[in-house]
Amino acid sequence: MMNFKQRTLALAVSTLIAPMGAHATNGMMMIGYGAKMVGMGGTAIANPQDSLAGAVNPATIGEFNIRADIGAELFLPDAESTLGRGTATEITEESRANTFLIPNMAMAMKFNRKISFGFSAVGAGGGGSRYNTNLYNVQNNVTPDETLGVNLMVMQMNPTAAYRINKRNTVGASLIIGVQTFRDFGLTQFSTFTADGQPLVAQGNDW
Repeated sequence: MMNFKQRTLALAVSTLIAPMGAHATNGMMMIGYGAKMVGMGGTAIANPQDSLAGAVNPATIGEFNIRADIGAELFLPDAESTLGRGTATEITEESRANTFLIPNMAMAMKFNRKISFGFSAVGAGGGGSRYNTNLYNVQNNVTPDETLGVNLMVMQMNPTAAYRINKRNTVGASLIIGVQTFRDFGLTQFSTFTADGQPLVAQGNDW
């Protein structure tokens, strides 16, 4: 029989060699902007590595004499939906919207020893889905040949200024300009559940 120390050691070893099955995201919002910020888990607020840090902390642009960064992230979600799970009418469909390009760009430059200016434009969040079979129509015995899904894109643009108070302290401010677009399709049958059902009837992109 193993004693307490042996059981503790066995548990620690089994934990270390077990495959890691945990996965997590930040919902529809970005963990960070640009490869460096994402690689640090979004910690650029206090540790700026490039001019994109101005999108999360305006004061950070004071750390660069002149710098510009541009890039994009490829988001490849693997999503599916199931209605009526565990029942005789259970139906599962995979989303065909599985490739999203998220752009980001920024620049920062010193005007003089104290003042810096910058600008950033980042994909702040979003996502989408597209099911070639409308699960709700199938479940309710309506013609299933209508595409079902939603699409949401959020862009944030930040003109920024920073002022260096001394060697250790800088303050900054940004004007945050947000642009967002949303589109839904295949939700016509839900229009009767709202006071104004028109937004659910194939209205195209709403800005």
